[in-house]
Amino acid sequence: MSHPIIIIISDLHLGSPKGIEKAESLLPIISLASTLIVNGDCAELHVEPYRNAAAEELEKLRSLCHKCDTKLILLAGNHDPHITSDRYIIHEKSGVFITHGDVITDSVCPWSDSASIMRKRHQEITAAQSQERRNSIDGAFEACHEGAISEWDSSQNAGTPSTIFKLLMQPRQCWEVMRFWKNHASLMVDFCERFVPSAQLILVGHSHRPSVRKVRGRVFVNTGCYGFPGHPQAAIFDEHGFRVQRIVSTDGEWNLESQAIYQNAEFIFDEHCLHNATIGPIQSNETAEETSAESTPVHHPEASQ
Repeated sequence: MSHPIIIIISDLHLGSPKGIEKAESLLPIISLASTLIVNGDCAELHVEPYRNAAAEELEKLRSLCHKCDTKLILLAGNHDPHITSDRYIIHEKSGVFITHGDVITDSVCPWSDSASIMRKRHQEITAAQSQERRNSIDGAFEACHEGAISEWDSSQNAGTPSTIFKLLMQPRQCWEVMRFWKNHASLMVDFCERFVPSAQLILVGHSHRPSVRKVRGRVFVNTGCYGFPGHPQAAIFDEHGFRVQRIVSTDGEWNLESQAIYQNAEFIFDEHCLHNATIGPIQSNETAEETSAESTPVHHPEASQ
């Protein structure tokens, strides 16, 4: 590899027939990256029928990255809240902010069958926080994390991912999806104005709707997903700066399209920046282990290689 390349993707939903069933299909992208960041919902650990396959494919992803000498960094999403305690990356000097995108609403996933349950838990956590904690970025992510966990029922099951048929049969959920698509970028900018004022480039997933927008002077990029409604894209940093490229499925593999759909040479974020970035929310190893032991129905090794 002649130059380090950092690639950010999201919402793989490994192990699910509505996402990426086989990690090997990502090999063309893995082999290009010196660092691969999966920005939430890497594996479908949230849904019991897919859980074992998701865990197996997650291990295959780690193995492929190791063989390709690609550093793998995972950030948690609402479908894999225990995959790691890490939920965001902030590098103030470069203006880069990377997070799944589920932190901005108290229902975590407003179109979920369990939105009211998640909202209640989120509000309980927020109410129990000190005023200082409540007004901090780590307090916001703590409430988001606990809200996501609450979607799991007593049998450690949660709802299956949305499909177009499911949305059409439930008009409220369809409306919530459309409203979130419309407001996601502006809500993320609101969040940054409060908690991450340095952020000039905001990289998210979660809504499954790929986009590149400029909102109130900040560039918002959603890297989409590999299931409904599809059209994934990659956020890429290299020696030329930043660009976004679509990802397409060809002969059972996911490849980058050759043409960039967005480029900005002013955004410089490299391995040195990543090493010096703030990755959080900050919590002790003891707290992370206790939370994992109490709530996680599957074994999960270290988040990064």
